[in-house]
Amino acid sequence: MDILDNARSVLAYTEGMTYAQYLTNPLVRDGSERCLARISEAAVKLGSFAPDLLPNHDWTGVKD
Repeated sequence: MDILDNARSVLAYTEGMTYAQYLTNPLVRDGSERCLARISEAAVKLGSFAPDLLPNHDWTGVKD
């Protein structure tokens, strides 16, 4: 599933980093931001099925 793969990638890219380290590393920031964009795109494609898959999640916030 695209959403899970991309979420795992963000976690792997940022593992052990502080927020300050994240901010000063453009490769990690760009890679993470691209993964988050893919998550958003996949959430939009799920449409009305998203709440059925994970009902307690704010899908509107992910899609926007």
